[in-house]
Amino acid sequence: MIASITNTQTPAISYHRYSNAFKMPSPELKLSPASESDIPRLATISTSAFSTHDAAFRIVWGNTPPGAHDSAITHLLIPTHSSTRCTMKVEIDGQIAGFALWYLPASAADESGNKNLDLRSDPKDVETSGWNPPEGMNMEFFMQKITCFGEAKKRDYVKGRDMMLDLCFVDPVYQNRGVGKRLLEWGMQKADEMGVDIWLVSTPDAKGFYERAGWETKEEAAMDLGKFGESGEYVRRWMVRKPVR
Repeated sequence: MIASITNTQTPAISYHRYSNAFKMPSPELKLSPASESDIPRLATISTSAFSTHDAAFRIVWGNTPPGAHDSAITHLLIPTHSSTRCTMKVEIDGQIAGFALWYLPASAADESGNKNLDLRSDPKDVETSGWNPPEGMNMEFFMQKITCFGEAKKRDYVKGRDMMLDLCFVDPVYQNRGVGKRLLEWGMQKADEMGVDIWLVSTPDAKGFYERAGWETKEEAAMDLGKFGESGEYVRRWMVRKPVR
């Protein structure tokens, strides 16, 4: 999934606003800010979830050396927190089970001027980041995938006003235990408090999950998988959730 806070205190979360399809997660889940020391585990979760559920992983990363995707995600997760971004994790019995990277509104005065790496939406970042694509990576598919909503983001997403869910992954071992819902609740509560939209790019597999939480599709982008050795289409969606007032 693509792709943009100083207060990392976990707010009290109100669940009464949401339908029965979005129930309160299990009380065993512990939500807290992620730290730099968590990044290796977060990268492992991302690779495990992405490779399990998404055809794009096989196409883009299938012929790369072990650890290549972990390395790329590590670039995206640094820093875990800044004036405009916050990485939250959910733990079960002391083990990180999932995480989400959020971009939150910030005034122009809060901007540090540092540009965060975005390998998913800006091709120039791939060239200037210092990150070298690994041997065997399918750059043709990768570039098509990360640029498909470039114009939509420029048109719809207002940095400094809106929120963006940049990454959200759950370890497959911990799926269906409310981890993803708990991660979304944190951002949804923030958005409702501030009265702002949350934008995201959904993978094909995650579409229903986000729809049940209140997101709606604004635009679709379909890629023909036939030329890449797979069957069917790979459909990504540019989605938005409006605040609940």
